[in-house]
Amino acid sequence: MLLLSAASLVVAANLLSILVAGLRIRVGRPAAREYGPVAVIRPIAGREEHDPETLESSFGHGDADVYLCVANEDDGGAALAQKVAARHGRGHLLVGDDQISANPKLRNLAKGWRAARRASYVIMADSNVLLPPDFADQMIARWAPDVGLVCSPPLGARPETFAAELECAFLNTYQARWQFVVDALGRGFAMGKVMLWDRALLDSWGGVEALAAEVCEDAAATRLVRRSGLRVRLVAAPFPQLLGHRTLRQVLERQTRWAILRRRTFPVPFAAELASTVVVPVLLILSSGWGTPVLIAGATASWYAAEMLLAWSKGWHCSWRMVPAMALRDLLIPWIYCVAWVRRDFAWRGSEMRA
Repeated sequence: MLLLSAASLVVAANLLSILVAGLRIRVGRPAAREYGPVAVIRPIAGREEHDPETLESSFGHGDADVYLCVANEDDGGAALAQKVAARHGRGHLLVGDDQISANPKLRNLAKGWRAARRASYVIMADSNVLLPPDFADQMIARWAPDVGLVCSPPLGARPETFAAELECAFLNTYQARWQFVVDALGRGFAMGKVMLWDRALLDSWGGVEALAAEVCEDAAATRLVRRSGLRVRLVAAPFPQLLGHRTLRQVLERQTRWAILRRRTFPVPFAAELASTVVVPVLLILSSGWGTPVLIAGATASWYAAEMLLAWSKGWHCSWRMVPAMALRDLLIPWIYCVAWVRRDFAWRGSEMRA
């Protein structure tokens, strides 16, 4: 009975986390507020299928200066970036690779940070994120005197393959859900997909170069903000990352890379991740000697039904393929978890790196 009780507690904790995330995530327009000039910096490395749409979304905020950054003129996304920037009077294409870090994205961002000198707020956004028209309003609405950084987790959208559905299962009702739960508890952490900085504040900490303290800029940002006695906060609702076509290999490589970096930078929270899948209560039920198909089916059905309800209620991607994608995700997570403890090397945008 003890094992059955433990299984019930794990299922209850999962359902509670979905309830907390559902209450925390609020879809809608933020209240209007006054704020200073905004700049948007987008690092580009190569060309993805939705780049024309996502790069155009950079100009949704009426007077923001937009800096589209590539490491060199031969980059596959440089021509598109030049075309998009030329259509807008406040769009700029910047070329260069500042050797301030082993992180290729941070090296690409550095020149944009220096160029955005007149901005009060600077938004760093990956090129594959679709920024909503009021993205600056949504992010600045979360700013407060005790806040040092505002972020948006990526929300998987428009999957065209089952592997892309699998990525949605990782990003949305699993990773984003838990990130919003942690934010609701006042322990928010950075996600490098979209970050809003107070320009003067980050400059007082050493500028963009301060983000080179860790191999990933979001881990460095989290430590920097917390050391200063401030908090990382999330937007009211996450911004979409357009997935399109994905392969299983791409999804596994990305999730393994992120797991290695989480294990390296925040090992204690990472150690608890293994208990966050339906595999744990199923194994507890089987080990109890009461492992009837009815109990296992009930635990699994409640687990995935709650995730589907969260996705449906927030208007996120929701299809019948998400259920097998969630099941495959939960089977893969223990394997990814173990790999993260033994591996340190990974590839990122063609760069070989070590955590």
